[in-house]
Amino acid sequence: MSNIAIYPGSFNPLHIGHLDVIHQGLQVFDKIILLKAVNPNKPEYLNKVGRFEIIEIIKHQLLYFGKERNRIKIDETEGPIYKYCEEHDIHHIIRGLRDSADFNYELTQRQYNKQLAKDLAGGYLNTVFFVTDKSQVSSSIIRNLAGILEKDEFGLAVKDKLNLDPSNQIERKFLAKLWRAYQ
Repeated sequence: MSNIAIYPGSFNPLHIGHLDVIHQGLQVFDKIILLKAVNPNKPEYLNKVGRFEIIEIIKHQLLYFGKERNRIKIDETEGPIYKYCEEHDIHHIIRGLRDSADFNYELTQRQYNKQLAKDLAGGYLNTVFFVTDKSQVSSSIIRNLAGILEKDEFGLAVKDKLNLDPSNQIERKFLAKLWRAYQ
């Protein structure tokens, strides 16, 4: 069995809470696949071009990990998580927890994925939880800020939450693309 885990999510956008979970996951797993997945319970805010731009931003944000970046792969799926795991022979899912509400939701998802993997794929699927101390940030808060702030205000308001610096020309362009995506 390989020591690879997937970290599924919409990552819309990827923020410091996600980066914290990836960092913790790299302490346990040899490789993490950051799986940009479609959640049927969440509205899709971006079109195909917007999703591509988000992945480009994520690739840039992952430079934060330096050489460890080589242990992180980005992939996408529109299908069920357990199916992706079966197709890629992956037996571990990592999930981040901010609070008890996250725990209750994720525990249900864990049971669902584990049962489907067993019943439909004949395999074993384990979920490993990592508690993040970045509980003050969520993707929905960032999207809401984009809707109420001007572009430059948005960059300053979310720079620490996204690990992007508006004084850096490349990162300022990413922040502007992100702001436009949520208008």
